[in-house]
Amino acid sequence: MIASIVHPALAGHAPLAAIVGARIYRDYAGDAPVAPYVIWSDMVSVGSTSIARFKGYAERVSVTIDVFSLDRAQSETLRDAARDAAETIGKISSGPQNLGRDDATKLYRYTMTVDVFKTR
Repeated sequence: MIASIVHPALAGHAPLAAIVGARIYRDYAGDAPVAPYVIWSDMVSVGSTSIARFKGYAERVSVTIDVFSLDRAQSETLRDAARDAAETIGKISSGPQNLGRDDATKLYRYTMTVDVFKTR
């Protein structure tokens, strides 16, 4: 399961944990989350037998990581920490992209996609 790869990598990355503590959520942060926080979601899973990096059958899972912060300076620090954590488990394929101040939450937001490869 991809959660056994992604969540420990994010939660166990000291610079990220120093900013968000345990506020790392899968898919949904609840109705009134306390900022700053991270939400990650697995978006697509593609099986492949031709990924040279792995022996045998492997699967690529694209995971979206969104970070929400109280202010611009914090958002940039959080973005960098989340990116560094994500790079320990895969390759950033998109972003980090600045989505500005989120209308719904009034928080600053960045998003990125990391491709995680796992054997089956």
